[in-house]
Amino acid sequence: MITSSFVVECDTDDAPSDATPCDYSLGTLRVEHHAGSQLVYHFTLGINQQANTSSLASESSHTTYEMNRTVDCPSTDDVYHNVGILLVHLFVILLNVTGIGCTVIVSYVMLRFKVFHPNLRILLINLGIQLIFRALCTTYRSGKFSIDFFTYTNACDLIELAHKCAMKAYIFASFHETLIFSFAALAFERSWATIKYETYEYHARCFAALAFERSWATIKYETYEYHARWFFRIFLVVFAWIRVEVVLVGALSGVISYNETTIAYCISIRSQGMSWSFLSWIIIPAALICGCSFSFVYKESSKRNRQLLHRSHSLSSRFQLKENIQTSIVVAQCGLVYVVIVLVNIGSFFVLAHCDGRIHSTQLVLLKVNSGSFPRIQTAFRNSLV
Repeated sequence: MITSSFVVECDTDDAPSDATPCDYSLGTLRVEHHAGSQLVYHFTLGINQQANTSSLASESSHTTYEMNRTVDCPSTDDVYHNVGILLVHLFVILLNVTGIGCTVIVSYVMLRFKVFHPNLRILLINLGIQLIFRALCTTYRSGKFSIDFFTYTNACDLIELAHKCAMKAYIFASFHETLIFSFAALAFERSWATIKYETYEYHARCFAALAFERSWATIKYETYEYHARWFFRIFLVVFAWIRVEVVLVGALSGVISYNETTIAYCISIRSQGMSWSFLSWIIIPAALICGCSFSFVYKESSKRNRQLLHRSHSLSSRFQLKENIQTSIVVAQCGLVYVVIVLVNIGSFFVLAHCDGRIHSTQLVLLKVNSGSFPRIQTAFRNSLV
């Protein structure tokens, strides 16, 4: 970072009549140039007289905002003249609308025909709701860009404050990050169903995560179909949304600091609202644990299913084992896609960290990967369950 400071000399002509020479200075202008980024201007007033300091500070903040806004205008104008970026956003909208429609249809089929165990249906529908919310967030962002692309007259009016961009990214990303808790709920519930496969149908407990759900179903496959207690289901659904709940509380309590820094083009992956430490240290390990749980469910259920010819099992036991085999493959595929997406997004973050502040084709590709990848989970979700 290169910093240059310019002290504005005393101007006695503009000073108040009762001011002594050099007691009234305009202040200091500091220009910061971050390597590979934009110029940021900071203006500090140097008033030594009795004055309204709060109004002067407000004026200084406004001056800083206007300076940064002026610097960002050319970059913003370039973005909104780039047809390639528009096509990416239109593609995201089309993909999201298709994914939302398919997810709604699949959820309706599961509710209508009650093919799966009640716990599993609740968890899968809960996962579908999270995917829909995530798709709605990206659709809103792409739709706003598309409308602004055809209607804007002044590029400077489209510049956003960095903290607003970070706040949107913080909330939008929560629907992405919370998916791991749904996969965990599924894995735990299936694991319990595997252990209690003989009686699970009569107790139907909803546990903490998708991956655990299938693993448990594998272990208890003979009684799993007999478990049915609603308070566990409520707990599991609430747990699956815990990331969104934490993010919303943090957003309302002002976790993200406010400043007057501007950003030419708001991309979530470039903002301060993305919790990369959370993705790296919680999401990835949890996803790997879920993957191991689903593998356990599939292998254990397949093994016990092959043993059906050598020992007697109830109809419920047979049904639970078949359900474990079918659903573990489905959810494991979705979980694998989710892990790959998170890894790609983290890699994109590091690539962007070494890019300059200009908007170019690299960021366009990364935007497509970041925003367009989430509905692909919906596509896998639809293709596997239909």
